[in-house]
Amino acid sequence: MPDVNAQERQELKAQAARMAITDANISQYLAGAAAVVALVSPPHGAVLAVGAAAMGVCGNYRQSVANDPPRDDYGETWVTEASFNADAIDDDENGATIQRFVGQVLLINDAHYALLRSMERYDGAVAAGDTEAASNQAAAARDNARVAADLQEGFGPLAQAVDEAIASLRPANASFASLAIDDVKTLYREAWGEPPAEPGEPLRRILALLSGAAEDLLEPFDPEQAHPILTATELPEDRQPVFDEDYLAALNEYNSSLRNLVSDQA
Repeated sequence: MPDVNAQERQELKAQAARMAITDANISQYLAGAAAVVALVSPPHGAVLAVGAAAMGVCGNYRQSVANDPPRDDYGETWVTEASFNADAIDDDENGATIQRFVGQVLLINDAHYALLRSMERYDGAVAAGDTEAASNQAAAARDNARVAADLQEGFGPLAQAVDEAIASLRPANASFASLAIDDVKTLYREAWGEPPAEPGEPLRRILALLSGAAEDLLEPFDPEQAHPILTATELPEDRQPVFDEDYLAALNEYNSSLRNLVSDQA
């Protein structure tokens, strides 16, 4: 019978909270990088801005996993079935890399959303003394956590590839210092739009390749927290690469806790 490992859960919550802060910082770095890239290639910059926004929402989901209050709809289960049709990408190499990167972030978001609901419902079932429902939710949490870990292991190589794409697209002498914060915010808003009702054109093209995700996936629980660049008064210090070794190491630790979240009890 599957059961949530309380110690691993607390470690996961702590790691999720730390990753949420890192994601917010990454979102701002990517927003600046998108604006630099847009100086010479607006289409690439726009899709990268979508990636910046998606990373912000990712941090929002991780913070929600760290909070996860109980729910009373524990009779329902949800295991993520989202997929991204990367084979349908028709673009140059750098553009395809950025699109795959954004697609992977969106899949990670959906897995975290499903994990969040599973954990909230597990707590609700435990509080109600419904052992069968608690077991079902623990199984769903296990499956969602494993999907999230699998996706994040595949994210590492993509993150490194997108850093290489950014480096090849950036103008030689351009940096964040040459940008106006308002121009960065404008690019970000136009690329992301106001999903799900009015996504920006670059986001619409990405969403056309995404299937099976939650309908409200792009409605963050805390919009201000999910889009930190929009409340920033200045850009962060320019950073190359965006995804450094510390980020990837933290992601690996997080994956370990995801895989150990649920154990099978005799």
